[in-house]
This record gives sequence, C-alpha cells and structure tokens, in this order.
Amino acid sequence: MGTSIAAVSVEAAQFLDRMDPALFGDPPAGHFWLEHLVRVLSESTPERRYPWRLFAGGQQEGGPYTALYAISLETGYALFHATDLDTGARLLSWALDHQPPSKVLSTYHAMQYALEAGQLQTRVTRDHRELFLSLAPGELAIEPDWEYRLATEADVPRLAQYNQLYNQERQTNWTRDWRQSVAQGIVYVRERAGEITSCLMRGAVLTPRVSLGGTFTFPQYRGQGEATMLVANVCAEMALFGYEVCLISDDDNLPALRVYAKVGFTPKGLYRTTYFRPPS
Repeated sequence: MGTSIAAVSVEAAQFLDRMDPALFGDPPAGHFWLEHLVRVLSESTPERRYPWRLFAGGQQEGGPYTALYAISLETGYALFHATDLDTGARLLSWALDHQPPSKVLSTYHAMQYALEAGQLQTRVTRDHRELFLSLAPGELAIEPDWEYRLATEADVPRLAQYNQLYNQERQTNWTRDWRQSVAQGIVYVRERAGEITSCLMRGAVLTPRVSLGGTFTFPQYRGQGEATMLVANVCAEMALFGYEVCLISDDDNLPALRVYAKVGFTPKGLYRTTYFRPPS
C-alpha cells in the first residue's frame, strides 16, 4: 500500500481510471453533480476546454483516489466528496490554503467530518443544509397543463432580472451566460400576457437522472401557482424520456420546498453548501 497524499492535480479521465467507485454511487451517498462534471470534463477536447481543475486525494503508487475536490477557476465555486473521510479532510484543508473556494457543494457527512477533523469551522462564513429531493416517472402529483416553453434570446433581459433578484433573495452570487444557456435549451419559463412569471433551469444529466435548479417566481406573481405548474410541466416532459428528476434546495427555503412537495418530490437525503472566507 502506498503512502497517503493530501492532494494531486488530476485530469478527469485519469481520475475515472483510478477512483474508488463508491465516490459516484447513487445519490445522495454519491455526488451526482460532481460525477456529472467529471464525466463532461473527461470528454473535453483541445478546442473545448472547461475552466475547472481537479484535485484528488488517496494513495500513491497506483492506489485508488478516495476524495475529489473540483474548483472553477472563473467563479471559485467548488465541489467536494470523499469516501475515505480522513483523506477528504486532508484534501479540503489543503484546498482551502492552495485553491481556496468561494463556496463548496459537498456530500453532507464528508464536509462535516472535514470541518471537525481539520478544525476548519472558523473559516466558514455560511453553511446550508441542502435537501436532496427526487421525483421518479409516474410520481407526479399535479396534472401538467403544458403551458410553458424554452426561453429564447429575446428573453435574456428578463432572465438577467431573474438572476439579480434570485441572488438578492438567496444571498448568493450565482450567475450565467444567459445567451449561451438559452442556446443550449436548458432554460424553461412560464408567462402571462407575454411576461415571464417564473423560471427554472435544467442542470446535470446522468441517465437515468436529470437535475433542475434555480426555480424562481417574480414577486408580483407569487402565490398564484406559477412555479408549481412550471416545475410540474418540466417534470412531465422529463418523464416522457424516462428520467427521474432530482434537485437540491436549502432546507430553509420554505416557498421552494412547498412547491416541490406539491409536485410530488420526496426528500431522500442531504447535501451541503458551505461558504469560506479567503485565507489571510
């Protein structure tokens, strides 16, 4: 058995060859969003590179990687998971000093152990429990009305308003290239009299699962079922392709949780979003 390493920079394909398979088990034990990222990166080409770096922890001399930390070089957003909790704690401690994130989406217990074992709690500025929710085909609790559509380039100004209001309300700094997202066909909207009332986005796809996120209703249309029907319609569309729909929601975001409960989503476990202060 080789000696343990805190962190090593890896390419996605290299990581997939040497990882502990349990890292990418079924969610929430596995990290659905991290797996999606790694598989996308493993298929990148010199013409299409992505601004992410991967750092693995585990054993040298051919042993398996049992922890992974991925960070966007553009935004500082990071993803983290570990099956060996001690290795994960060493990797996260190293990352906070050498590749510091603005925030980290992780599996719940890997982050909890790393914070305690590495005595990292003093570096946390915010910490959110994220409920992992799932809806399988056939479990939709609301009849769709099919009154929704994909966003178009003409909607970009309204989507920018959505982005700004969402960040203000949820105290986050999430952002998108809306023209690119519209071109990818991943932004769904619902409207009344030609004005968008609610929005959401399709995220990671790993058969048989697809994720949704960023559900939002503009303030003047709240309490009228707009988000509920948009979510129901998109879930009905995903069911046509046999997808189980999954998502995460802050456990204090009660309006969103009420929407998901009405549609038929069931809580399955916990993830975690943790914000860190930069190193001094």
